[in-house]
Amino acid sequence: MKKFKKNSFTLIELLLTSSLILIVGLAVYSVLSSGLTLFKRLSKPYLEEDVSIFFTKISKELRNTFPYKGIEFLGDSHSLKIPTLITSSRHISCLRVEPGEVHYIFDPEKKEIERIEKDLSNLFREEQGLRKVLLKDVEAFKFKYYLYDPQREDYFWVDSYTQKGFPLAVKLELTLNYEGKTYNFSKTITLPISG
Repeated sequence: MKKFKKNSFTLIELLLTSSLILIVGLAVYSVLSSGLTLFKRLSKPYLEEDVSIFFTKISKELRNTFPYKGIEFLGDSHSLKIPTLITSSRHISCLRVEPGEVHYIFDPEKKEIERIEKDLSNLFREEQGLRKVLLKDVEAFKFKYYLYDPQREDYFWVDSYTQKGFPLAVKLELTLNYEGKTYNFSKTITLPISG
């Protein structure tokens, strides 16, 4: 009979070690795969979140609108220009809140809603303001303005506002295309200054 050397492995030891390495490898792969899937899901933008942030920003600016000489409240179905308080970073040392003009524009060709912010120096020098795209993949976007006619004693909605002063409310109708589906949103914002 042959004698086995003491420094070699038996078949059972080799099979046991191989199966343990396989099990540990599968566990590591499973954890990494789950982590990457979770990361992709969490880093994906959510439609409701983006729309909620957009409505919150525009609501705040419409509620903070005020009469200011040289900046008028003007709007049509695809754009809105309002005087409101903006945070100006003109001075490097500090941020200041000052009167300015905010212009919301819907571009049907690019399918996006853009916000242009101009402080007083931009307005009077007729310079471009700070541009920012707020929403993308917008199929349709419309502003409507709620008015009161004292002669007819009636309230009604119009698609454009060019009068002096402010409307009673502004309605936003938004249609977005997200992951192949169409979603409709609507929000009516009352203006405290309009009364």
